[in-house]
Amino acid sequence: MDAGVKDPVASEKRRAVHPAAGCDAGRPAGESGFWRHLCSFRALRLEERLLNWFVQRVVYRMEPLGFSLHFTSRIARPERLVLGRNVWKQLARSGGIYIQAVNGVEIGDDTLIALGVKIISSDHLPEDLDRHVAGEPVRIGRRCWLGASCVVLPGVQLGDEVVVGAGAVVTRSFPSRSLIAGVPARLVRVLEPSRDGGPDCGRQVR
Repeated sequence: MDAGVKDPVASEKRRAVHPAAGCDAGRPAGESGFWRHLCSFRALRLEERLLNWFVQRVVYRMEPLGFSLHFTSRIARPERLVLGRNVWKQLARSGGIYIQAVNGVEIGDDTLIALGVKIISSDHLPEDLDRHVAGEPVRIGRRCWLGASCVVLPGVQLGDEVVVGAGAVVTRSFPSRSLIAGVPARLVRVLEPSRDGGPDCGRQVR
């Protein structure tokens, strides 16, 4: 553990989820199990699984994550990463993702993560670059959509059904059903729920 950084995630009690409710809902990323491996086996083609496994386990000698991670992606401190239902599928198929979970990262059910997304939970101390700044976990709600190459920075909390535009740099928190974009990210539009319960086009912010 990095000096001066408390573990905000390991101290929390994990909720038990029956396998039928989802392969990995509410489980730490490093927690392996029969059901998660079975779902991974079914969801990915054989060549995808083998390539991901070979690069992550043989080339980079990563510890087992309990799910298939795309061979071009990296996770720092995976024991502090909590994934909701179906999120692992995004990590298996979307390349170039980097998640730094020193302070903890929590991603809600059915959130979409596009290519090249970066999620950073902690900065380095300027006077000692080998240490990290302690802080709150990054929390991303359910059914969010993180667009290609967007960056989510330490302490950010996003509500449910937030859409982050491609290339955005998210430096602060936003409530549910926000459409945000830009550098730094700002609120572009409030998304209204559609009839099927998902986000829909709403009123634009002037």
